[in-house]
Amino acid sequence: MPKLLCSLLLSLLLFASPFALAELSISLPLGPYYRPGKYIPVHVTASVLELSDAWVGVAADNVSSKPTDLSLGAGRTSINLRQGRIDAIVPWLVLDGRAKRPRLFIEDRPEFVDGSELKLLEDSERLVGWTTPDEAFARQLLPGSPKIIPVALDPSEPIKGHAAAWEMFDAIILDATSAMRLDQAQLASLLACGVTVAVRSDTPPFPAWPWKRMGEYAVLQYDPVGPATAGFHKDVYLPVDNWQAGWPWPFRRRVLLLAAVSCLLLLGLTLWRPPLTPLWAVLLVAIMLFGIGKWWNTQLAIQQAAGEIVVFNDDGLTQTDDWTYQTAVAARDTTLRWSDVSRPMVADDIWVSLNCDVTGRPTEFFTHLPANRKVAFLARTVGPRGPRTPPAKPVTSPLAALVDKQYLQGGGQITGQLPGAPQSSPAVGYVDVEQWNAIVVDRRKQP
Repeated sequence: MPKLLCSLLLSLLLFASPFALAELSISLPLGPYYRPGKYIPVHVTASVLELSDAWVGVAADNVSSKPTDLSLGAGRTSINLRQGRIDAIVPWLVLDGRAKRPRLFIEDRPEFVDGSELKLLEDSERLVGWTTPDEAFARQLLPGSPKIIPVALDPSEPIKGHAAAWEMFDAIILDATSAMRLDQAQLASLLACGVTVAVRSDTPPFPAWPWKRMGEYAVLQYDPVGPATAGFHKDVYLPVDNWQAGWPWPFRRRVLLLAAVSCLLLLGLTLWRPPLTPLWAVLLVAIMLFGIGKWWNTQLAIQQAAGEIVVFNDDGLTQTDDWTYQTAVAARDTTLRWSDVSRPMVADDIWVSLNCDVTGRPTEFFTHLPANRKVAFLARTVGPRGPRTPPAKPVTSPLAALVDKQYLQGGGQITGQLPGAPQSSPAVGYVDVEQWNAIVVDRRKQP
């Protein structure tokens, strides 16, 4: 009996699931601070004993490891664990105080580990990252006598992972050498998040950008226009206020064509009247039902519409907001590719996951879209160049209602619209993809 028991224990050790000895670790590079509707960086490390195509997730500590569980007060970030290991910084979206702390887990497994308790950043507090401390300049850069909370940055890699993960920063202050390790895409993403970038150098990187001198520093500062946080905003859904989920006319036409072909086949069989006609009719109907059922299952009935809002500013920077809306007549799973700095603008009772690759870089949003509900996503970019085509009137884009409510509060005017991007063929399962005209907003002061 003791030998049998020892053999059983040895077998359990030898053939145990590779997840049984998974190592999980989670930390917050910016400390416990969060702002509602903003991404925060989360440092994730995970490993298993064998190669595995598993997923690890970051969510609030009120969620289990089930892939369909909602994370109350926070979004979900999922990372593909293709080679059994990951060591990366990923963006994680915190919506409100219901998210007490981040939780790292392996999906569909019991293993998890919780991070530090989160703390709301006060209105008088400012997060400043620097490679060389300079609190006096930080206070000059951020007026109002704020409380400066410094964060030391690695000079060899000041921004790790996607820059959107670091949007909690109010400013980053770099020396000339570390600034050269910041690529242009990271710079654009930081500005799109409202982060001020200062470089202690006479020759800052990317001279095409409108740097301004402040003493020994070259400074890039931009205050984005429009919604600045993720989560549900009522005005965001004005362009689709009267949008009803349903089947578009091209799809209905295909249904009518299938019905006509089916009737013709049955009519032909009736006129031909071969031996055992009733049996042949039953067989024909069964074949048609099987074929139509197979075809119907491939139709996800997902409707999608998208359009841009282009904002010109006095500082020489152009903001481009790409809005995407989705709806469906039945509950469906939808995907949307990550672009620039993207945010889900959805109610917190809709399950949305930000999927990242093994390096921690975002790749797409994956959504469980309920029947007859609408979701919206915003992708924002900021750069020194804008479209060269002059805008035209009248403005017919449905985005005009959103512009009136969210983009003209601080001044500016709608100067017209630009043609929408050429409509490509819908992705598999998308029965309708509509591209709206882009609206141009001019916030430059008139001479």
